[in-house]
Amino acid sequence: MDQEIKDQLSMSVAGIRLPRFHEIPNVGLYLEQTVKYINECLSPLTQEAITSSMVSNYVKRDLVANPHKKQYSREQVAYGQGWIEDELCGQTFRIPSSAFYQTNPRQTELLYETAVQLAGLRGGESVLDAYCGIGTIGIVAAKRCYELQREGRGAGFHKKKAAKAAARAKKGGKEQPLPVKPVSLTGIETTPSAVEVAAENARINKVNGASFIQGDAGAFLRDCGEHFDVVFLDPPRAGASEDFIEGLLAANPKRIVYISCNPETQLRDIKALSGAYTLKRLVPVDMFPHTKHLETVALLVRAPANTAQPAAACEQQEGQAEED
Repeated sequence: MDQEIKDQLSMSVAGIRLPRFHEIPNVGLYLEQTVKYINECLSPLTQEAITSSMVSNYVKRDLVANPHKKQYSREQVAYGQGWIEDELCGQTFRIPSSAFYQTNPRQTELLYETAVQLAGLRGGESVLDAYCGIGTIGIVAAKRCYELQREGRGAGFHKKKAAKAAARAKKGGKEQPLPVKPVSLTGIETTPSAVEVAAENARINKVNGASFIQGDAGAFLRDCGEHFDVVFLDPPRAGASEDFIEGLLAANPKRIVYISCNPETQLRDIKALSGAYTLKRLVPVDMFPHTKHLETVALLVRAPANTAQPAAACEQQEGQAEED
């Protein structure tokens, strides 16, 4: 029945020659007129069947003038709640139409699990998720660290200590959960709407005590005066800004996990950090099969004082990643 309805709708829409989708200026025009056609021509039951299966959300986006910029996007929810939810690494994330979100879910889980493993969180660390977007990486890391500690498999759990903790928990015949030291998560992002969604995602996934701040990551690191044990960063293709690199050096975290969709700018940034940090691991992840593009996850560890890593070592690592 549903397929018959869809086929009938497709034939009807094709017959009235609706214009094709065009991003500027008629964003979603085809979809908008299709929904209008559904509401005007079909029965309420058929409307519900089609809109629930074909048009779960529709957000209209127009480009309008701005005195400070040439143009910016203005969104208006025309149908649905304006966001979808997706499960990633066992966590649920709310994703608005304007948010960045990886398009290959299976490889995204591999990418994030790799980053979390390289971070080596033991529990109790202070973690910064820079360029955090809607909070996916930081939330996945915080929850994964929590779950591993509950299972007695966290990076900070020695097997003998875990066994002793389990024995204490079972004392008196009543099994209790193992002690857990949650990480302290802070996220920094320039887009105000993304910050709001990140805080909501932390609430949905019960990551207590997480804070998400709207602002420039470099300025935040330089001026906040806080200590971070681990910094995750996943910048755009242009890489990290000079201000961010300066702020990162000033913050002096123990470990940096750098996720990049552009190995060239990642190499540039690693070279800029090489005087203070040593590149320990560089793991390629094939996010875009059958293309030349990949994402790379780098682990940088704070080097001993006055020990610099030669830039040639970085170039050698890059060559190995390309061969893989």
